[in-house]
Amino acid sequence: SRGLGDVYKRQALYVHIPFCVKKCNYCDFLSFSADESIKRAYLEALHREALYWQKILCGRYRIGTVFIGGGTPTCLSALELKLLGDIIKQFDIDDNAEFTIEANPGTLDEEKICAIRKMGVNRVSLGLQSSIDEELKLLGRIHTYNEFLESYHLLRDAGFDNINIDLMSDIPKQSFESYKKTLERVVSLKPEHISSYSLILEPGTVFYKMHEDGVLDIADEDTDRQMYSYTKKILEENGYHRYEISNYCKKDRECKHNLVYWTLEDYIGIGLGASSCFEGARFSNYSDLEKYFEITKEPGLQIKNIDDFDGDIKKRTETYEKLTPKAKMEEFMFVGLRKCIGVSKTEFKNRFDYSIDEIYGDVIDKFIKNNLLSENDNSDRIYLTDKGIDLSNYILSEFLL
Repeated sequence: SRGLGDVYKRQALYVHIPFCVKKCNYCDFLSFSADESIKRAYLEALHREALYWQKILCGRYRIGTVFIGGGTPTCLSALELKLLGDIIKQFDIDDNAEFTIEANPGTLDEEKICAIRKMGVNRVSLGLQSSIDEELKLLGRIHTYNEFLESYHLLRDAGFDNINIDLMSDIPKQSFESYKKTLERVVSLKPEHISSYSLILEPGTVFYKMHEDGVLDIADEDTDRQMYSYTKKILEENGYHRYEISNYCKKDRECKHNLVYWTLEDYIGIGLGASSCFEGARFSNYSDLEKYFEITKEPGLQIKNIDDFDGDIKKRTETYEKLTPKAKMEEFMFVGLRKCIGVSKTEFKNRFDYSIDEIYGDVIDKFIKNNLLSENDNSDRIYLTDKGIDLSNYILSEFLL
């Protein structure tokens, strides 16, 4: 039978920290507040899971990118962040790996920043969302704009030279002028990367309930388009290029970890509810905390080949799916077209042994005729036009077979 990881590969690692000081009104991520005893128990479980994966990956794979997300990883104490760093060091990580941690203003201080530096973090994604304190309050954020500025400058003073700032449009009661003010303030800080997302109303959130009750005041479609167009304009004028629908960066500052997802490469996720795509399968950990604690206490099998791994991981995860060629094609198109450079016809052929036109020719032709898709000069790449990005959810859904 085929050996597990016969060819040496690079692997991406995602680490989920589900804890927050307070859940925001728009958030549907797997996150919650917890006391110190729960946080310590979680780190112990995370350590056990890391050891399990280290045995599987050892000598076969090396970690090329690390991303610690949440939740709010920086709501851990400095000591807990040190313990988290020790857990991650169980893996074989490239010396030049991109190593990102998500952080929220109001949860950072010099001691914690020192801890993440020692951990190996070299990129910080800082959640601002808005520079208007009234909008931050409506979102349920725990910080003010001035506290964000303090966190940002602490990171710069500590030597971090790769910082992303997250922004949000369509915030309740937000106007175009207030969004413009936020964007211009952020640009003046010259971060290396800016992510600007429109508010999405997710079931189970405070905002979703308010919307159902008819009491949520969000921007109309024209204002939303105005915000979107201005984002593209001002960021391009200030040296940021858009490389994905919602992501902009300075030269060579793309988020390498997110590109792993958007190019359909393998990744490992550890922690509560974390997802993985590995050796032709997609699976996710249990999202119930007690079940996650329980499952990480079970010893792993002596895994010698891919069949052993499949059997063992099915028992340890909440969901498991062996990816079919059809599912891989769909995802290649669905995530690949989020990138501004789109997808390569040559790469499609190399991956799937079919030409892209054999599978999607009619769909592609339709959208090219409607100026929603375009091709590059040698017709090898297809990508969304500006008009297509406006209708991206509809277009991408048409690539489901």
